[in-house]
Amino acid sequence: MPYEIGGLLLLVLDIYVIYLIVTGPGDTGKKLLWLIVVLILPLLGPILYLLLGRGRA
Repeated sequence: MPYEIGGLLLLVLDIYVIYLIVTGPGDTGKKLLWLIVVLILPLLGPILYLLLGRGRA
């Protein structure tokens, strides 16, 4: 059961980060690169994007 909850939380995090990437500012090339990173590395990709990829407001 804990693995199911963890998997669900990971899925929600991935979907949220993909939404942020698609709707955020930036050029298409960088968005595509971040999408590939998030899809290939489902746990590390969103963390990297939230730490490094988001533009500073």
